[in-house]
Amino acid sequence: MFSNSVNEAAFKDIKAAIEAAKPDRNKIITMVSKAARLERLSLNDLLYLLNDEARLFMDDIKKTAYNITVQRHGKVMRFYAPLYVSNE
Repeated sequence: MFSNSVNEAAFKDIKAAIEAAKPDRNKIITMVSKAARLERLSLNDLLYLLNDEARLFMDDIKKTAYNITVQRHGKVMRFYAPLYVSNE
């Protein structure tokens, strides 16, 4: 079950790994370029992006994320309208 996986997770180790990852502009640009080419990011890339210091490069990350989203889905808006059917 998912709850077992959560209970077994070593959150202190994960937090320490995130805090130990120190992103700089070159690393972020490299990761953003990989993402723009639709290449898979590594676990270390994810640690850099989750670090608080990655906020300094948020504009680059947001622009790339927007471009990937538009490339995959186009400029569309999707709405969910629940439909309830009853025989009463």
